[in-house]
Amino acid sequence: MADNDLSRNYFPILRIGKIIEAGKAAPVEAFGYFSCRASVTRYLVMEELIAVSEAVVSVRRKAFKRSATLADGTELTVGAADKAEGGTTSKIEEEQAQLLLSNSSRGSKTVKLKTTKLVDPAVKGKYHQVSFRFPGWATNLIISNALGLILPSGTIASPIQDGKIFPYFISPGGRRYPIATSTAAQEANVALVGTSSSKLKEMLTDAGANAQVEAAQE
Repeated sequence: MADNDLSRNYFPILRIGKIIEAGKAAPVEAFGYFSCRASVTRYLVMEELIAVSEAVVSVRRKAFKRSATLADGTELTVGAADKAEGGTTSKIEEEQAQLLLSNSSRGSKTVKLKTTKLVDPAVKGKYHQVSFRFPGWATNLIISNALGLILPSGTIASPIQDGKIFPYFISPGGRRYPIATSTAAQEANVALVGTSSSKLKEMLTDAGANAQVEAAQE
């Protein structure tokens, strides 16, 4: 058992980039979420940024049709409840669905940050590590900039100080990559990170998502 919350906190991220189509550069966005444990949020003093994690996103699911038979020839029948409402097995009507932000995405690329907190004060050189889980499409450049955008000012230790982190992250392959400064991350403009419901709404619009956002807390 733990004496503190160990759930995950989620942060929306929008990739900003371009692809080449018919010889011309066209904008392309990818929307997702990266996350960390609540213990990481507390260590990095990012509690004020997590309100958006509990935002409710309402998305419009398009109507579609599905087969009334399975691969082996089994025929599906209309349920009594569906019949009473005039429904059918094959036609799925357009509907509005509400998703809690923290339940609507799972990352697939975990990176580690090395803290300046010793695992054992009596043993020098062995430090605690914390981790962030990013979407699979997040490149090392995007991760570097996303961390630079979300980490509070003064978090990176130079020189080494208690309660800080080293100025790099460790990729799944074990390589070290520098964490961008907030200024450099903003100038690079390769990703946006949402820390408010209004920013989340803007990001969903930019990504072309037909969605609405209702803040559960601010």
